Amino acid sequence: QMNILQTAAGQSGLSLEELSAAALAVGGDTRLVGIDASQAAEALTGLYKAGLDTGDIFGDLNGYLNEGAELSGALRAAVDLQAASELDLATASDVVAVAMATFGLSAEEATHIADNFVQTADASVASVPELADALANVGPSARAFGLSLEETNLALGLLSERGIRGAEAGTALKSMLVNMSRDTAEVRQAWEALGISLYDSGGQMRSLPVVIAELEQALA
Repeated sequence: QMNILQTAAGQSGLSLEELSAAALAVGGDTRLVGIDASQAAEALTGLYKAGLDTGDIFGDLNGYLNEGAELSGALRAAVDLQAASELDLATASDVVAVAMATFGLSAEEATHIADNFVQTADASVASVPELADALANVGPSARAFGLSLEETNLALGLLSERGIRGAEAGTALKSMLVNMSRDTAEVRQAWEALGISLYDSGGQMRSLPVVIAELEQALA
């Protein structure tokens, strides 16, 4: 696993010994729940492969290894997400990295990513793995429509309460976003008939929750 990690982290400037020390430190950190060094190395491999740098992954690696600082960054967010869900650490690290890349979030916001997945799952019938599967399908489309991670997970959580969960929910939300924005005569006429516009006077897409509320009233 360390040989694989060294290859993935080739541009990090860290030696095999430094990477090994980091994985061992995470695996032996009693402040982290249920993590061993092998799992840490696997998660680190995924984060480096996703294009994150050492600062994004660890926060202050030197402070963590030598000064007793707590682990932070994307790896800490993945550890917390793993501890609060049914995900293993490698998968949790993938979820954090994908959310960061999809919605343009920084490593400083990584902990909030984990919190949002857990909070959405707690407030709906969707599980964290189901939300992750859904986000894999709808994430890029949601970002293109200007939705935040929070708004996207909120929509997925609401869909779960209607029995639409997991990858199916992501596909359904993506289809809705794409179809309601098609530049065709049929779609334009439908919006006009309802007296609603998806865009503001400047041509920017309006807030989706506002549009959905107006749709609900118009359809009623």
